[in-house]
Amino acid sequence: MTNSLNFPRKWSDLRPEDIGNLEKELARETCSGHPLHQVRVKALYRRYPLDDVLFEVFDLDYPYYCVHLTWRAESDPNWPDITRFRSLEDFCTNYQMTLEIDDEDPRWQAEKWRFYKP
Repeated sequence: MTNSLNFPRKWSDLRPEDIGNLEKELARETCSGHPLHQVRVKALYRRYPLDDVLFEVFDLDYPYYCVHLTWRAESDPNWPDITRFRSLEDFCTNYQMTLEIDDEDPRWQAEKWRFYKP
């Protein structure tokens, strides 16, 4: 992991068996209409033992997306669930907040750009 960043709890470098496979899994799971469908990505970190993966995303508005993999091909563009981040620093600072925020939270108006809603 990047030594100067304080990654959220349980996030770590990819295990050898995940390297190269998480990108394939994301491609399998996204369907037409999903923001990451057919987008070039690189898996960077994973929250073990959970299904959250941080991807670097190329050629989109935000460079980092946290994806909750479903481990099945999806036909609904709402899945897999994604959260956008402006930088690795943004991810490290705000990841936990994104798990806690809901429509009633006063931070919602300022932070809803992070969440994909079709």
